[in-house]
Amino acid sequence: MLNHLKNEFLQEFLTLHNGEKKQINVTSDIYQKYTDRLPEAMHKHERTNSFFIQKTEEQDQSVVINNFYAGNLVFYLRFIKNLQGVMNHSELQQYIEEVLIKKNYLDIFLSYGFNANLRPAITANSINLSNNRFIDKSRFNKVFDWHDIEFQLNPETKKLELFVENEKVNIYFFGTLMVRMIPSVAATLHLLSFSGVLFQDLGYVLINDYLKKVENQFFVKRFPRITFNDHLVIARERWLVNKSAFEGILQLEGLALIQELTSWLRANHIPTRAFVFIYLDSNSAQEDINTEKPQYMDFTSPILLDVLKKMVQDQKYFIIEEVLPDMGSQGNQEEHVKEYVFEHTILEAEKC
Repeated sequence: MLNHLKNEFLQEFLTLHNGEKKQINVTSDIYQKYTDRLPEAMHKHERTNSFFIQKTEEQDQSVVINNFYAGNLVFYLRFIKNLQGVMNHSELQQYIEEVLIKKNYLDIFLSYGFNANLRPAITANSINLSNNRFIDKSRFNKVFDWHDIEFQLNPETKKLELFVENEKVNIYFFGTLMVRMIPSVAATLHLLSFSGVLFQDLGYVLINDYLKKVENQFFVKRFPRITFNDHLVIARERWLVNKSAFEGILQLEGLALIQELTSWLRANHIPTRAFVFIYLDSNSAQEDINTEKPQYMDFTSPILLDVLKKMVQDQKYFIIEEVLPDMGSQGNQEEHVKEYVFEHTILEAEKC
């Protein structure tokens, strides 16, 4: 059912991409049309996510979503020790009580994982897995053993649920946002209590669809900015570059490289300051967590052009993405931009 709705939505979304639009706007009416058809049980699923956003400097004061990950305070825990006294705030204590403790979250604590899984313990109880380094029982009211876990299928939601000593529990790894970095036993249990995340945005849907049709027969292709209700940017404007058509420029050096590249950028209406990252198709998107991280690029900088050459040397395609928000525009020369992180949790989801 969910796959059917997803595919149906994506087909409608692709019809919005016609001509050379500056922007594609997905309206709440389109969104509502599909959420209204979700099974009733889906609306009862609890969800928790952390959102990374930036405000633009444009007149409409749009907001850009850089990414969103799982919630449950996972992002914040690695920094808690640097935020003295924050755990004493009554609002945070109440949030932990409502979201984690009352929902019987069991922490996979001090097991191997990303950043050595070093962080404070914030749940009442823990679970001891076979690959735990050791158990510090003083931090928890109770530590259960993984042999005590029972699996039950919920006939209404069709989801597997976890029970320990006849109580429903959520087993969670609080040590990283990157699930692929979790040891396999912990990851399997963690995913049963996991909220969805977005690995590739709707901009990638346009790119993947285009490549299916043209394969290698293009030099550079522009893809428009994608918004929700005009003010929420969910994908920045992008240009997909066929590296084979770029080889001659990359073989140049020094001033000749900058002049030729600047001319090429101008001809294709691409800004001289942008972000660059490697294109990964759906089959390779999980292979290297660092490959797709965007690299800021000033195409007039000899040092950054050397970085560009190394980035794309073994790649078939790469992507240039607009800088948004662009703090260098309109004479604004701020040394940094601000990114806001907030967490949103729905315990008793209502029909949207």
